[in-house]
Amino acid sequence: MSAKAFDYTNKIRQAWIPMVKGTKLDVKLAYFDREDRFETYREIDRDVHDKVVEMMRSHYEEMIEQGNVTKTCTLGHFTLTKEAIRGLDYYIAEAANIVIAEMISELESM
Repeated sequence: MSAKAFDYTNKIRQAWIPMVKGTKLDVKLAYFDREDRFETYREIDRDVHDKVVEMMRSHYEEMIEQGNVTKTCTLGHFTLTKEAIRGLDYYIAEAANIVIAEMISELESM
């Protein structure tokens, strides 16, 4: 795994772990054996990653529809204006919040 990929994965984990502390999900994870707990962590990481990609694509398409682009490159892709660009940390935090809130909601409805 490259250093950038490790940093990205680490940012994802650091975003959702504090959100779990003190919740029913935290209690549930505590009862898992080590292997199952770590597999669940990887699943949450993947879910957050997938949500980040979904949110970024959605935002990109929305900005194109609104005309917040500076130019079209030769491959037909648009470049967003500086004002329309959101940082990766924003997407990670938002995606982690959504994924963990959904998981907690599911546990509470059981």
